[in-house]
Amino acid sequence: MVLVVPIDPGAPKGRIIKPQVQALREALDNNIITVVVQATDLKETLTKLKEKPKLVVTDSQAIELVANVVPEEIPLTTFSILMARTKGNIEKLIKGLDEIDSLADGSKILIAEACTHHAQKEDIGRVKIPNWLRKYTKKNLTIDIVAGRDFPDDLSQYHLIIHCGGCMITRAEMQSRLQYAKSLGIPIINYGILISHIHGVIKRVLKPLSFSN
Repeated sequence: MVLVVPIDPGAPKGRIIKPQVQALREALDNNIITVVVQATDLKETLTKLKEKPKLVVTDSQAIELVANVVPEEIPLTTFSILMARTKGNIEKLIKGLDEIDSLADGSKILIAEACTHHAQKEDIGRVKIPNWLRKYTKKNLTIDIVAGRDFPDDLSQYHLIIHCGGCMITRAEMQSRLQYAKSLGIPIINYGILISHIHGVIKRVLKPLSFSN
C-alpha cells in the first residue's frame, strides 16, 4: 500500500494528522507493507516498485494530482473517505452530494470542523473548500464556519452541511451530528467526499470500499 502524505504549509509541524496515523497503524496491524510518500514523489515511487500497490490512499487535497498519476487499474481512495466509513454513515454522506448541484444563489452552507486549530493561510475548511465550492457551483453562496464543540443547536437555516472527517470526536458524537441533520432533512457530506466529487473522481475513490455514486 502507498500512503500519499503531502507536507504543505497547512500540515502540522513535526507530525502527521490522525487519519494518516490511523491508516498507517491499521496497515502495520495487518502486516501490510506500506510506503509513505509526498505527492510530488509519487510518480517516481510507483516506477520503482517491483509490484503494483494493492491500494493508494491520499490526502484529499492532493486527489487531483494523485488521480492523474496513479493508473486506473490501481485502487485509489482518500484518508477522508476512510474516515467517513469509520466515523460516520458513508451511504448517508454520499447521498448528500445530490444537494450540491441544486444549490442556488443565496443558499446557506455550514462548514463544521470537530477540532480547533490555528487557521493557516490556505486552510482547508476556511479557504480551500469555500473557494472550490463557489467555483464549482458558480453561485453566490453564504457560508458559515464553526469549529470544536460549537456545532449549532439550530440547523434549520442551512441547505447543506459540510463536515470534516471527525477524527477528533468519537464515533458516537459524529453519529449524533449526522442523525440531527437527518432529522431536519438537511443533507450532510464530509470534506473528502466533497473534494473528490468536485474534482470528478468520486466514483473512483469510492470503488475500493464497494460503494458508488
